[in-house]
Amino acid sequence: FPVTIQVTRVGDNLYVRELTYETNLSTAKLGAELKRLCDSGTIYCDAAEPDRIKELQSMGLQAVKANKSVQAGIAFVQNFRLHLFVNDEADNLQREADSYSWKRNVQTGVLMDEVVKADDHLMDAMRYGVYSHWGHPVKVDAPREERAAVNKLINQQLDTYWSKPNDSHLS
Repeated sequence: FPVTIQVTRVGDNLYVRELTYETNLSTAKLGAELKRLCDSGTIYCDAAEPDRIKELQSMGLQAVKANKSVQAGIAFVQNFRLHLFVNDEADNLQREADSYSWKRNVQTGVLMDEVVKADDHLMDAMRYGVYSHWGHPVKVDAPREERAAVNKLINQQLDTYWSKPNDSHLS
């Protein structure tokens, strides 16, 4: 279930925007969409799909296996204040955030240390990217100057996105 999000970090704030959310999206179409949306920069992918990662790399994208640690990743993301960009065309992120929950022990009602695994594709993508990039970084081969240029571009896109009059966001 290919989904993509954009995450920008400013201090202790994470600005998260849904980019794609489509079932049965071929890797070729996903790659074309990623090139259109974020031609440069690291793309953190589900490590369970090594063939898709290799195919995205063959298209010239900097696709890497994400660190999928659930507990450590969630704990790391919880250190930030989340700002979710939501609009009429992209409301899956808010829906998933609203329904994200921990399992409860049926007998005691006590919350367990395990997430309910249902309708959480974007939440997983956010955890993969945030934890892999800032919490437990994976090796990224891009030179420092290139990473700085990508961050500047993302911040410009973020400014443009915020300034659109019909967009709304929730934090």
